[in-house]
Amino acid sequence: MEDRKRNRLLTGTFLALIFGMTCWSLLKKDTIFSEKEKRYLQQKPEFSWEALKNGSFGKDYETYLNDQFPKRDLLNLLRTDCERLAGKTMISGVYLGRDHYLMEHREETEFETALARGNERKLLEFTGKAAEKLGEDRVRVLMVPGAETVLEDCLPPRAPEAAEKEAIARLEEHFREKGLKTCLVPALETLTEAHRQEKERQIYYRTDHHWTEEGAFLGYEAWAKSCGKQPWKREDFVEEEMKNDFFGTLSARTGIQEKADTLLAFLPAEKQDYRVIYSDGESASLYAEEMLSGPEPYAVYLKGNQALTEIRNESLEGGTLLVLKDSYGNAMIPFLANHFETIYVIDQRYWRGDPEVFMEEQKVTDLCILYGYGQFIKEPGFLAG
Repeated sequence: MEDRKRNRLLTGTFLALIFGMTCWSLLKKDTIFSEKEKRYLQQKPEFSWEALKNGSFGKDYETYLNDQFPKRDLLNLLRTDCERLAGKTMISGVYLGRDHYLMEHREETEFETALARGNERKLLEFTGKAAEKLGEDRVRVLMVPGAETVLEDCLPPRAPEAAEKEAIARLEEHFREKGLKTCLVPALETLTEAHRQEKERQIYYRTDHHWTEEGAFLGYEAWAKSCGKQPWKREDFVEEEMKNDFFGTLSARTGIQEKADTLLAFLPAEKQDYRVIYSDGESASLYAEEMLSGPEPYAVYLKGNQALTEIRNESLEGGTLLVLKDSYGNAMIPFLANHFETIYVIDQRYWRGDPEVFMEEQKVTDLCILYGYGQFIKEPGFLAG
């Protein structure tokens, strides 16, 4: 009898809690952006019979309730703390590495999907066509590996070898088979060797999936050397600290905020006359410092992910570079801007058009395809035209 009463009490309490939280979620004002997760949250979907019929309304409404659940950030943080207390070294697909490094885990199957293989085929075909038109020495592909592939010594104990390493080796072999080996910048080799020689050099952020400005500089050096250009030296830049309390995407995913990252700018010691043209205005700086106080501080690099950006260096004469990129490109492009009079930057996630036609119309002389490899294999719009 007492057990039955206790069960009824527990059931009633649970139902009251669920009912109360649901009412709270319906009455409270919806949150648009999650500062913790660095993403826009699902807003209340608009009802239509068509959406109900095809199932999209139910799916969107479920996401809406999950995203707008009261005290969601606190609950996520409590879940993370419980998992860490249980001894877990991977939470929400993120490794809890040594020295406070958070690093993405990728399954081997992610590199074997039809989309991944299709993107690699399109990349090889497009690179070959561009090399024939512009010359092999003017076309470069730079696929940036993730931190888990380069900083292997920072992974937690018993973590498997990063599957990305073998996938990049396979890509290199395909470039070699097509006679395009010189077009592929050895990013993995460059970053791994730099880390081996100087482990204190921070190539990747601890709390974000991107490389740092330091890592991007190493990528820039490798790009310049591979296409016969003289790279600028570190002493040619003045290092400026823009923000020292940055917590990025992986911190947002796990809720862990233990050691903040620093966002740096590398400014030319000798003034360059830049003109950066965005869809919503112009700037004389390659760093959009007004973004530092917003919800996505990483957007300080080239104002984040823009469909099309034009950069003019009026201190130079000659050369038009087209960069096809994802967010990894934003930190490296400021270095490229010191070698070309004009750079067009296209992010195909937001830009609709044919890159081949664009190259013809803008009289492009050089091409750089610059992606984080882990993002590239999942990019549905790559060279979609």
